[in-house]
Amino acid sequence: MAVIVGLNLGLKPPQTTNILIITLDTTRADRLGCYGYRGADTPTLDQIAANGVRFASATSPAPLTLPVHASLFTGLYPPEHGLRTNGRGRLPETLPTLPERLVAVGYDTAAFVSSFVLDSRFGVNRGWKTYNDAMALNPDAPEALQRQRGGAAVVDAALEWLKTPKSAPICLWVHFYDPHFPYDDHADEFGEQFHGHPYDAEIASVDRQIARLLAGLKAAGRAEDLLIIVAGDHGEGLGEHVERTHGYTLYESTQHVPLLFSCPQKIQSGHAVEATVSLVDVFPTVLAFLKLPLPPKLSGRSLLPALHGETIADSVSYAMTDDPFLQNGWSPLRSIIIDRWKYIRTRQPELYDLKSDPGETRNRFATDRERAGDLMRQLAELEQRMTVRTAPAVQLSARERTALQSLGYLGGLTTEPEASEAGSAPDVKEMLRFDVAAQEGLDRLRAGDIEGAVDRLRSIVAESPTHSASRLFLGEALELQGHVDQALGFYADVLKFKPDHLDAHVHMGSALAQQHQFDQALFHLDEALRISPDSASARYNLALTLGRMGRDFEARQQLEEVLKQDDAFPNARTALAGILLQQGHREDALRQYELEMAQNPRGWEARLNLATLIAESDPVRAEKLLVEADSASPNNPSILYNRGAFLLLDHRPQEAVLFLERAVKRFQPPNPRAEQELARARRLAAESPPPK
Repeated sequence: MAVIVGLNLGLKPPQTTNILIITLDTTRADRLGCYGYRGADTPTLDQIAANGVRFASATSPAPLTLPVHASLFTGLYPPEHGLRTNGRGRLPETLPTLPERLVAVGYDTAAFVSSFVLDSRFGVNRGWKTYNDAMALNPDAPEALQRQRGGAAVVDAALEWLKTPKSAPICLWVHFYDPHFPYDDHADEFGEQFHGHPYDAEIASVDRQIARLLAGLKAAGRAEDLLIIVAGDHGEGLGEHVERTHGYTLYESTQHVPLLFSCPQKIQSGHAVEATVSLVDVFPTVLAFLKLPLPPKLSGRSLLPALHGETIADSVSYAMTDDPFLQNGWSPLRSIIIDRWKYIRTRQPELYDLKSDPGETRNRFATDRERAGDLMRQLAELEQRMTVRTAPAVQLSARERTALQSLGYLGGLTTEPEASEAGSAPDVKEMLRFDVAAQEGLDRLRAGDIEGAVDRLRSIVAESPTHSASRLFLGEALELQGHVDQALGFYADVLKFKPDHLDAHVHMGSALAQQHQFDQALFHLDEALRISPDSASARYNLALTLGRMGRDFEARQQLEEVLKQDDAFPNARTALAGILLQQGHREDALRQYELEMAQNPRGWEARLNLATLIAESDPVRAEKLLVEADSASPNNPSILYNRGAFLLLDHRPQEAVLFLERAVKRFQPPNPRAEQELARARRLAAESPPPK
């Protein structure tokens, strides 16, 4: 249960206005109909804008979900509340939040979020009497999809909450994650309407769910006196300025967001505000609307005059991202917008006139040095006025780390950037194209096209002498080809650039262990655990290394520790089963294999190992397990080999030949045992009559 911080001042709202806050994850302003996009199908959002006030130039303080929502509900910029990125910290308890203020004056508050990025452990649950962050986990789905839920599910949960009668006014927050990558064209909902434009389909689908939500509020009797606030947390690159998604740049593609306010009879109807505003303005605006006092030292300002049709001045709008550094060691970015001018501080600074150049295609930093100097000074002064805070660290399980990584978050570095690093680290503009290309290589690798991945990643490495991700991914691909020596060289390159790169140390240790260079392997795995003591991946690979060294007791201890950290860590139970078998505990090993398969339905190792273990005692189930393993990891030479070996054992040499031929072609380097089994299968097939 959330703890409400601050004193109850005995204040009561002068009205019983209900509040609905809708946050649209990863939603660009220029992809909504009310912002002029002809390809949009957003009638519900367009109607909210028509009934209220649309802020034409609203900006986000960061291109990342958690920091922005913290800013939305505190009125502070990320350096002030301490949450600078996703997944690393918790909102400090001392900072008052919007829902806490509303609870203090009698509101019933409820939040329904749709991504693990906003899990309650990160602190944005404070003040919400109901905080529904339960994702509908689907164990058969990829990890990223296990930590999010679609708009229909989150609205279902909110509508269920609305069914319970409530005497107090309500503040309901509903968060839609759907427009986040990867996108779905929702052909089941829209047919061919959005073929080739899945991002637009995601937004259109959310619009339909918002219509359901509004209908539910009407049915619950909460629609007559209802303040609706719609805000995008950040946008999406969609290939502009090279960036495909978000987090690395501060261009308008990721920072210009929709912001709508609607409350019939209480605010202006159909009014557009051209002044620059920020999402940090939402908190003070809601309090001012309810005639409640504002906390001191907010960075946001009340937009209430604009809601009543008055002209307001531009805000000084600030934004930041440390993710280029945290993910890759590149220069962090800071920006400021004053009037029509935008300055971005990085190693290669940028200055844009947003009025004449809204696409930010002409950098005027070198040609308008006086204006650039003025914005540089004002940015520095703004940062000096901030009360900078550090968010308490959050310890994540290995499975949670994997979930955030698969959603595109959490990098290999653990240190925060120093101010001086903006001037010395590589610039995003120089490096981002390599990152996009490296992701293409990784996509090929994950799809099983190892040769294609190696070719793509080698070309990036040749072009960029310092790009780390391409070297890490190339090392992975080369290991899968059996070229461990080459992989070690690329892992070593990463550690030259980034000595504290967790993943590079883990990969280095694992690869060295394969070559029986155990002392060096242990050094790197110990270093990984020094960098991140809660890294189950490092501990798991340490266990495998100890097992290779014959130190089974220690290996078992490490695996048991991994399972304490994350009882579903992929293949930890499989590795433990192998040790148990060596120690003569067959039944315990069988139990671990069964648990592994139940917890990791897409895994193949446990199925393969269990199949070989029961091949003679239960051939029917063994073959079923081998087929499942093959389906989970197609064209895997180890699985193909074992399927062939099983068929030989089952006196089916003609079928065995087919699998063994494929295995021999796939093994890199060549596997002499597979070649011997293939020769035996061919001989037996020639001697045996063909199957009837």
